[in-house]
Amino acid sequence: GASDEAVRKVYTDTYLTIPQKADICLEVAKREQELFKDFQYEEEYCLYIGIPFCPSKCLYCSFTSYPIAVYENKVEDYLAALFQEMEYVAAAKAYKNKRLVAVYIGGGTPSALSANQLEKLIRKLKTTFDMQYVREFCVECGRPDSITIEKLTVLKQLGVERISINPQTMSDTTLELIGRAHTVEQTKEAFALAREAGFDNINMDMIVGLPGEEIEDVRHTL
Repeated sequence: GASDEAVRKVYTDTYLTIPQKADICLEVAKREQELFKDFQYEEEYCLYIGIPFCPSKCLYCSFTSYPIAVYENKVEDYLAALFQEMEYVAAAKAYKNKRLVAVYIGGGTPSALSANQLEKLIRKLKTTFDMQYVREFCVECGRPDSITIEKLTVLKQLGVERISINPQTMSDTTLELIGRAHTVEQTKEAFALAREAGFDNINMDMIVGLPGEEIEDVRHTL
C-alpha cells in the first residue's frame, strides 16, 4: 500500500541499493502483482518441494545443498522423511480445503536423483495431493551434468510441464572457477535432450556478477 517513492526510499535508505536497482525491483513487483491479481489466496495454494543434493557445491551457493557423490547413502532416508512431510501437509487443516494450483520441485538439484528416485517422488506427489487444478508443474534440472534422457523421459511421462536448465554463464573458465562440474557444450547438449524429450517450456538462469566476469562476458552469455 505504500507509494512508489516510499518503496524506493526503503530500498535506497535501508538496503543501500542504487536508485536504478530500486526502480527495477519496483517494476518487477508491479509485474508480479499483475500476474497474481487473479490468485485466490483464501482458496488456492502453491507447493514447493526441496531436494538438497547437487552434483557439486557451487562457489556462490547459500542453499542447503550436499554433493550427491558424498551423500548418496542419505537420499533414500531423505525421501522417506520428505514423503512423511508431504502427507502431513496434504492433510493439514490450512490446506485441506484449498486447491493446489502450482508445484515446483527445486533444490539443490532434483535431477541429481536417479530416474527411479524421481519417478518415486512424483508418483508419491500425485497420490498424496489432488493435482487436478495444477496450472504449472515445474522441476528444476538446473545442472546440465545431472540430466539424462532417462530422467527427462520420466519427468515428461509423469506430467512435468516446465523444467529449468541453468548455465549461469556460457564461459568454461568461469564455470570451472565457480565449481560447476560441467561445460558450456554440456549445457547445449542438455537443452537439445530436453527438446528431444518433448519439453517446450524450458527456462534458463544466468548470474550477473560472477567473479572475473566483465560486461563482455555477460553479453556473450546472453
